[in-house]
Amino acid sequence: MKQIILSISGGIIFPIFFTFLAGFFAAFVEWLFPQINLMDMQVKGQASPGLIFAPIAVPFWIYDYVSFYNYFGLRYIFDTVWFRVTWTLSFNFLLYAGLTYIFLWYFKFFKKPELFVSQNPPPPPKF
Repeated sequence: MKQIILSISGGIIFPIFFTFLAGFFAAFVEWLFPQINLMDMQVKGQASPGLIFAPIAVPFWIYDYVSFYNYFGLRYIFDTVWFRVTWTLSFNFLLYAGLTYIFLWYFKFFKKPELFVSQNPPPPPKF
């Protein structure tokens, strides 16, 4: 149960924390090297978040690359701000909650300690 709760919190906390950290780092890099632009890039002619935001920008890139409204013919649903927000938040949440769960499972942070089982019983007490 602890592992699931920590996975859910990891799915929420990691994207928020990374966004703030990447924003500060990108501002610092832009201040040092004004010719380098890490904040935005072009995907099929659409402005998307840049490489500095790569871990959280994957759903934006997928959305711009696939262009949901062109493939499915439902432009009035897929070409809205609410769909993009829902798509981005759910994709990042599921991705990082799943990665946190796998990380915790792999390293077995919540493994119960094994009790030491002796082969021989202890000697009787001496009076």
